[in-house]
Amino acid sequence: DDAALKEFDEVFFGHVGFTLSNATRSLLLALTGSRLSNPRSDSPLARYYSHVNRLSAAFALVADVSMLTLQGKLKFKEMLSARLGDLLSNLFLASMVLKQFENDGNPAEDLPLVTWSLDHLLNRYQVAMQEILQNYPNRAIAVALRAVVFPLGARFAAPRDDIDTAVADLVCEDSGTRQRLVTGIFAEVLPNNPLGHVNAVFLESIKNRPLYERLREAVKAGTIAKLQGVALVEAGRDAGVLSDTEARALIDFDKALMEVIHVDDFAESELIRRAYQETQALKEVV
Repeated sequence: DDAALKEFDEVFFGHVGFTLSNATRSLLLALTGSRLSNPRSDSPLARYYSHVNRLSAAFALVADVSMLTLQGKLKFKEMLSARLGDLLSNLFLASMVLKQFENDGNPAEDLPLVTWSLDHLLNRYQVAMQEILQNYPNRAIAVALRAVVFPLGARFAAPRDDIDTAVADLVCEDSGTRQRLVTGIFAEVLPNNPLGHVNAVFLESIKNRPLYERLREAVKAGTIAKLQGVALVEAGRDAGVLSDTEARALIDFDKALMEVIHVDDFAESELIRRAYQETQALKEVV
């Protein structure tokens, strides 16, 4: 009836208006480097908030156009729909990073890790969007979408090497950043919890660094020979570089370290015998 038709028109043209709005926002934000969107000017990550807003509008536009042009065929375009999912998941994860940073009180110490995460996620979003446009079934629509979404080309680079190094430095120390990063992880040292053992050995390695540095200096000075593992520790103890207590601590640490890094080892004959037994068992079943 007329009422239903009127309601349909309102919903339909409302959605068309939403799509055109996203197209306009995507183009304007892309041309201005997301500067027209600045929802969190008080945050050190204000530029990333702006980028997420811009890319969210672009995602909504591409998703709506895909639904409009492909309709029911979209579910059969599995690679296209999967990449649309990649766009959404990268935006969602970027939002989570921004929210977690805010919840933690915007600690400046975490900026290298947060910046690396956001650069990586926005770059992965960009790669997924480029793959969508490169493989879009309708080439005319693909060209039009590219002109709106990336009018100035792809600008989201992967994390720089210096940020990689800064992140590695942060997580290789028992820093506040690392402590916040592992919050909620079950790290109790129990026989059936390898993660707890790895974490305990890591913390112990930091504690023992000054002792190993003393041994390295002794090797450089020619006080002790250049050895490895327990042999080096015992040589340092015999030469007076380490006390008995310090040497025992390093020997215990070396044992714990070997337990963490060693993997199961099987003799070749045992592997051959096991494979033969399994083959024979299969033959009996058949």
